[in-house]
Amino acid sequence: MMELAAMKRSDIQQIEDRTTIHTKVRKGKKIKEFNIKFLKRNDVCCAHEDLKLWLMDSQLWKDLGCSSELKELIGQVGVDDVFGGNMIRHLMMTMLRQDGASLELVNEFTSHAPVSSIVYRFCNKLEKADDLGSLLLKE
Repeated sequence: MMELAAMKRSDIQQIEDRTTIHTKVRKGKKIKEFNIKFLKRNDVCCAHEDLKLWLMDSQLWKDLGCSSELKELIGQVGVDDVFGGNMIRHLMMTMLRQDGASLELVNEFTSHAPVSSIVYRFCNKLEKADDLGSLLLKE
């Protein structure tokens, strides 16, 4: 799975005619650095100008406290503290697959690549060694 590493305001540089975002993409233990460039255009759609306006919005950089909100919500619905966000995410993956959602749809929902097989492998792994024996005896 590929994921965008944390991006800071200091990673975004704006000059007169372009905006450059310095970012890192992590896949497993490998980290690659990229520079994403947006040039100024005299057109209706200009990413450089839109980013400039977006970054000027003072509300943008306030701490949202998403993890605190999630922990509070998990506590309110009565989920035990031993269960974390990943377990809940995996539960949703399993439930979606059991309800007939396609592998591609579940991959999209969980931000995996469309052709990733991680969801398939997770949803179809054997729970115990006994399961393997019963499967072999059935055939």
